[in-house]
Amino acid sequence: MSGESKPSYPPGATRTVSVKATPEQKSTWEAVGHNHGLSAGGFLAFTADLYLAMYRAYLEANDAHYDALHPASNSSAAEVRAAYSRYFPGMPVVLCAQDSSGVPTYWGRPDIAKFLASISMDRIPWKTYTVN
Repeated sequence: MSGESKPSYPPGATRTVSVKATPEQKSTWEAVGHNHGLSAGGFLAFTADLYLAMYRAYLEANDAHYDALHPASNSSAAEVRAAYSRYFPGMPVVLCAQDSSGVPTYWGRPDIAKFLASISMDRIPWKTYTVN
C-alpha cells in the first residue's frame, strides 16, 4: 500500500452505522483493517458480510439436511404413515416435522393436521414408543 485512501464500502452504500466499542476493540479493528487495506468501519462491514454469508450457508445446509430427513411430499409422508400404522392399528397416524426455525408441519388426516397446526406444540402430550 502506498498510503492512498480508498473507500472501504460499496459504491451504493448510503447508511452510516454507529458502533460502541472499547478502546482496545477500536484499536484492533483499525490495525486489522489497515493490514487488509480497509478502515476500521470497512473491516467491520466486511466481517458482518462474512458472518451473513456463513449464516446463509449454514441455513441452506441445515435445510438440505432437514429435507433429506423429512420428506416434504405427501406421497412420501403417506408411505411413512402407512409404515407406522402397523404399530397403531385403528388409529390415525399424523407425522410432524419442524423446519430450521422450529415451525412444525403436519401430514396426516386433514382435520387432525389442521387442528395440530392451530395449537402450540407445547400443548401436545408427546410420548416415546419403542418398537421391535
